[in-house]
Amino acid sequence: AVKKMAKTGHPECMASGEADFYRVNRMLLNQIGVNVTVDVGVVTRLGVRVSEGAKIVLKPSFASSIEELKSKFPNPSLVSISDRSTLVLDGQGITVSALTLDGALRISAQPKATVVLGDEKEALVVRNKGHAFENIDAENGQGDGEELLIRGYRCCVIDERKKAFDQPGRHVLVGEWLQDSKLPTRS
Repeated sequence: AVKKMAKTGHPECMASGEADFYRVNRMLLNQIGVNVTVDVGVVTRLGVRVSEGAKIVLKPSFASSIEELKSKFPNPSLVSISDRSTLVLDGQGITVSALTLDGALRISAQPKATVVLGDEKEALVVRNKGHAFENIDAENGQGDGEELLIRGYRCCVIDERKKAFDQPGRHVLVGEWLQDSKLPTRS
């Protein structure tokens, strides 16, 4: 990857592919008005420079087009995602109305479950230690699987808020969702 980067300007490796994936999602959210920084800086993974910033995963079940993405963020100016955050959204019934995220948040919703993050009265606020992305020493990567050695880093879940909504119904999450606190909901 280092040789390819020197030759073509892009490493075309696992670490750069993942970084590009996260960057595209930051760019899409930024374009629709969400407060998220697209280009934060770069970090080196196994000698390869890759973009840094919020790790955002928008599963195809959440939104598969820009128009659908816009409908999932009806108040994009009320959504703020810090540079160190990780956000994973998986499910057609999820809408992000008002969210302040500084840490890690995973929300999934099965069909017939409607999940609204924040509303016009109160945002969902999630602050936690989040995920840490640690470089791997390829020469001394004993005990690390080949996929991690190729990737160049591992994701360590320090803290995250995670909820799978697997029952039909409407769920509105508002207020602060802190460590060891009950999921803040409003009916």
